[in-house]
Amino acid sequence: MKFWIFATGSFIVGAIVGSFLNVCIYRLPRGLSLYRPRRSFCPTCRSSLKGKELVPILSWLVLGRHCSRCHTSISFRYPLVELLTGLLFAVFQIIFPQAWGFWVLVSLLVVATFIDLETLTIPNSVTWGGVLAGTGLSFVFPSSLEIASATAGLLTALSGAMTGYLLLWGVLEVGKWAFGKIRLGWDSPREFCFSYKGESSLFECAGEIWRGEEMFVRKNDELMIETDFWKLSDDVKGSGVIRLRKGYLLNSQGNTPINEGQKILGSATSVSIPREAMGWGDVKFLAAIGAFIGVPGVLFTLFFASLFGALIGACILLFRQCHEGMPIPFGPFLAMGTLAWIFGGQTLWNIYFSRFGI
Repeated sequence: MKFWIFATGSFIVGAIVGSFLNVCIYRLPRGLSLYRPRRSFCPTCRSSLKGKELVPILSWLVLGRHCSRCHTSISFRYPLVELLTGLLFAVFQIIFPQAWGFWVLVSLLVVATFIDLETLTIPNSVTWGGVLAGTGLSFVFPSSLEIASATAGLLTALSGAMTGYLLLWGVLEVGKWAFGKIRLGWDSPREFCFSYKGESSLFECAGEIWRGEEMFVRKNDELMIETDFWKLSDDVKGSGVIRLRKGYLLNSQGNTPINEGQKILGSATSVSIPREAMGWGDVKFLAAIGAFIGVPGVLFTLFFASLFGALIGACILLFRQCHEGMPIPFGPFLAMGTLAWIFGGQTLWNIYFSRFGI
């Protein structure tokens, strides 16, 4: 009886926390305050929700999955986050009765996962905030993360965060060197359009669209287009190879500034598009995870995430026939790897290395 009371109570707490995590998932990528307005609102009609509309999971069902005012469909993501958080809170409470610090880690994983799925980014408030939270909990409340002492907790957090950051930073740099460009070519010219809007720039060619935040991550990133013809304005046009960077165009005649809202039109025979092997948010996210679970957990998480991510990516390309350069969020796989470490990975790790006397 006591078991079910604790499990049910943890699920309810988790569902309530999940409701707040939905606020974070919606507002953080959009630069909105988490506290103003204080009451949640419908994303479509912006009307504030009443108390009876804020009951986790149940409100979504009672409302028939629609806003009571504008009748717009409410995303299934809202009850899913509440249900998932509630279940994870309950499971952690059952396995680690005193380890409430893992609830903080669960919240971090859920927020990062769903933001990354929606936007292909993970905000600094989640990643660096996670590093601070993991380090603070490990030092001040080490028992909440199953750590023996404050000193051990601090060492675990700092070494885990540094290892996580440096590992993925190395992967990112090697990936940039090896796979840092998408090269496409055609026998007959294809029309293209480059619309300059800073990080929101768009490059459209051969039925595909690439965004500025994906192409121009680093200062020296450039989009190279071999053209039959290109035109920026009536006075600025030509043919041959052009290279586009943030805010200007380079060709054999020099550099030409590009103003916000301007477009470059033309026909291309080949393009070379810069890209990153993964986002910087993933690097910082693994650092945050490392602050909670330490160096062995980081190594296991990265291995698991890479293996599972490669399998899922191959399946997506195989069955959906998506283009090769399609970005796939890595944050969800890191979250899965973290949970795998906590729910059995540590045991596998110890068994494996014990065979070598380590």
